[in-house]
Amino acid sequence: LYTTLNGHFVRKSELYLLVFVVFLTNAMLSLVFALFQGSIVPNFDREFFIAIFITTVIGTIFCYFVQTIAQRYTTASKAALFFCLEPVSAGLIGYFFAGEILSVWQIFGAMLIIFGVIFSEFGKQICSKFKL
Repeated sequence: LYTTLNGHFVRKSELYLLVFVVFLTNAMLSLVFALFQGSIVPNFDREFFIAIFITTVIGTIFCYFVQTIAQRYTTASKAALFFCLEPVSAGLIGYFFAGEILSVWQIFGAMLIIFGVIFSEFGKQICSKFKL
């Protein structure tokens, strides 16, 4: 739903305003849900503010901005297929850069996701070639 709506509004709205509204909406909803999640009290030290900066600016605003720019040049369905690869890329980045160990089930799941994306993109050509 988000990808479809973003694809619609990215062509009709000013880019920076759209990213700001998406980020603000995400921030407000996250705050509301965080208030109901229990009694975790953050330690407001230097590391806390560095983590907030990294996750806010790089992990959220930058990603929304890049996604919104890219979605101007593709369809919502192709963007959705691209987002299906997010857990696969996260697993690979974790494996290569953070030393995470991938289980057999995780590798199998990644292969299923990749196969699903390939079939979604090229399924008609494959079926017509083999007359299925």
